[in-house]
Amino acid sequence: MSVVRDSEEFQLSVPGYVVQDLDYFVTGKVFSILWHENDGRDGRANNTHVSNGPLFRGRYNQAIYSTIRRMVVLRAFDQYSWCFAISTYGNRGLAKPGVDPSKHAIVHMTDTQPRLGSNEPDMTKDPLEIYTVEHNVKVLPIGQISEASMPTFIAYARAELAF
Repeated sequence: MSVVRDSEEFQLSVPGYVVQDLDYFVTGKVFSILWHENDGRDGRANNTHVSNGPLFRGRYNQAIYSTIRRMVVLRAFDQYSWCFAISTYGNRGLAKPGVDPSKHAIVHMTDTQPRLGSNEPDMTKDPLEIYTVEHNVKVLPIGQISEASMPTFIAYARAELAF
C-alpha cells in the first residue's frame, strides 16, 4: 500500500546525494537521482515499478510517485544533460512482459561478467529513452562507462537517436 504525503514537507536527505560541479556531467557518467513520475489518467502512472513506490501529492493535489533511478549521461550541456535511464524493470529485466529485447543491453561494473537473468532473452541494443537531467539536483555518483565500452555506448546511442 502506498503512503500519501505532502511532497513539500517531505525532504530526501540521503548521504552521498549532493549537487555536483558542472564538470561532473560528462558522456558516460553514471549516477542515481531522486525521480518523480506523474500519475497517469487511469491512476497507474506508467505501470512501472515507480508507480509501486510512495505516493505524494503535488502543488495542485496531483498524484506523484517517487523513486531512485540510475542514469548514464549521453550529452552534457551548460545547465542540463541528456541521459539514458538504466532500469532492471523491478528486478525482472527483459523477462518483464512487453519489453523489446532488441532495445536493451546489460549494464555491468568493470571487472564483473555481464549476465542475463534466468528468464531473460538475449539482448542486442542499448536503452531507448532520453531524459533531461538538470545539473542543480542532488545525485549520487556511481561510476563511468569504461574507455573500452565507450565506443559501443556511443554507437548504440547514435543508432537509437537516428530518426
